[in-house]
Amino acid sequence: MRYTVSDFLASHAHQVRLVAGSGGLARPVADVGILDYEFMAGLKDRYQRDNFHENQLVLSTFLYAKDDPYLIVEAVRRLVAKGSSGLVIKNVLHLPIPEQAVRYANARDFPLFLTTSDDAFFDHIVYDVAAAAAAMAEAGFSQRTVDDLRRTTDSAKRRELALQLCPSFEEGCVAAWVQPDEPAGVPQVDALQRAWDAAGAASPACTVAPYDGGALVVVTSDDRVPDAPTVAARLAERVLPEAAGWEDAVLGLSEGHDRLEGLGCAVDEAVDAALVARARGGRRACHGDLGLLRAVLPLAGQPSMARFSAGVIGPLRDLDDEHGSSLETTLMAWWEAGQSVAETAAALDQHPNTVRYRLDRVRSATGLDWRSAADCQQLSLACAAAFCRGLKA
Repeated sequence: MRYTVSDFLASHAHQVRLVAGSGGLARPVADVGILDYEFMAGLKDRYQRDNFHENQLVLSTFLYAKDDPYLIVEAVRRLVAKGSSGLVIKNVLHLPIPEQAVRYANARDFPLFLTTSDDAFFDHIVYDVAAAAAAMAEAGFSQRTVDDLRRTTDSAKRRELALQLCPSFEEGCVAAWVQPDEPAGVPQVDALQRAWDAAGAASPACTVAPYDGGALVVVTSDDRVPDAPTVAARLAERVLPEAAGWEDAVLGLSEGHDRLEGLGCAVDEAVDAALVARARGGRRACHGDLGLLRAVLPLAGQPSMARFSAGVIGPLRDLDDEHGSSLETTLMAWWEAGQSVAETAAALDQHPNTVRYRLDRVRSATGLDWRSAADCQQLSLACAAAFCRGLKA
């Protein structure tokens, strides 16, 4: 994962104000540098090298510009040329910020900040940004954070963990989990991030993070809840085909959630949808399209649900083991086919009468008649629970 200028702004909004370059908030930040005198007139050309580099957030008081505020313009130009992430000015002398510097920063999407608090100490900012950037770059950060997010039931903690994952997250959210055929490493996730950026989907309020051998994509917005089908289409049609190693990945998408506290639930939905897609031999599934499974998946591991399912499926397995029959397979295929005998027969390559005969044997073993609407509901629920338990095994 990458720490961005937007994350810095979100974490230090009480201390800084953005004055230019809002189009560059998605710039990554690797570390922090201090600008003291390096671009001062008469000195800047004496050094072949300086300490400023790409993806560096730069802090300065511009004390050396007290007699010539134009030096601020020169510094902005030089930092843009260096590929720096942004510039934070602690204007201790209350110097006028040249309009030319503001225009240039806006034209180059170079974020320019002014501190608004006397408590904005540079040593604290350096430590906070360096620690946050290092934590987000650490391989296990997103795994631990998302795991904690999915486990906790406290809404305040959920919000805190979501903002740890990305301080720039906005309110409405959708999550997608992308699972390749083989566990993905950092280079593969970076490739997916580049494809996401190239598709025009990059935003400080979105993130691509390694998770459970795949990649978690989170899209957030303050304007409205992100449209899940649109996100799915963008990923499936514009992003995955362009990302090396992800062309044949399975994609699971959550439903939209109107509060950031729902992100943990959204991740659960995305992972469940991907597992269903893979189990059914597909490449893409949206949680909102899973029908009965939407209700069963969260409860499949509960003892009461396990007992109910075992009460129906267990006798069929015993008979299959004893006689070499295919009653469980037939019942599960019937459920997957929407209780259609004709479609079940086609899926199993059997005659419809063979399917009816086996379903009648299911009735004899379980006491549930597949022709009865009430019994059909119980058979379907037992099959759904068994299917879901298999996904989570």
